[in-house]
Amino acid sequence: MKKAGVFVVLLLMTSGWSLKAQNAVQFFNSELDYFGTIEVLKQEMDQLGLTVFAEFNHYENALNVGLDVRPVHVIVFGNPLVGSKLIQLNPEVAFELPLKLLVYEGEQGVKVGYLPPSVIKARYEIKGNDELFSGMHLMYNRLAGAVMPSGAR
Repeated sequence: MKKAGVFVVLLLMTSGWSLKAQNAVQFFNSELDYFGTIEVLKQEMDQLGLTVFAEFNHYENALNVGLDVRPVHVIVFGNPLVGSKLIQLNPEVAFELPLKLLVYEGEQGVKVGYLPPSVIKARYEIKGNDELFSGMHLMYNRLAGAVMPSGAR
């Protein structure tokens, strides 16, 4: 079993697939409190015509099993038309869909994280389709702009 693990690590190292580069989650700060950030992001998603498919309140779930973690919330969202177009380009991209936003209360305030469209495009080796990925980028900019401090926009 140990040999198989070493083989997988070597395979990843030699394939040019960088774990760090492939997991390049971007974060931005929110000027709102934890609950306000979640609410405003969901309102902005609604205005953008996005569907919220699910939410995971890891903080509440941890409390329910007697553990304490900082407030952490994941919003699972998307647009089926855009998601379907991505899947047409590479069915493996479905692993990243629907999209997710991570909201957590850090030591210096509320942070919001997401996987940038450029990372998804590179990870699944999607060529061209710049307009589709540009639209996704603009969507994330609008979501960020709804909660970022005024001076950072």
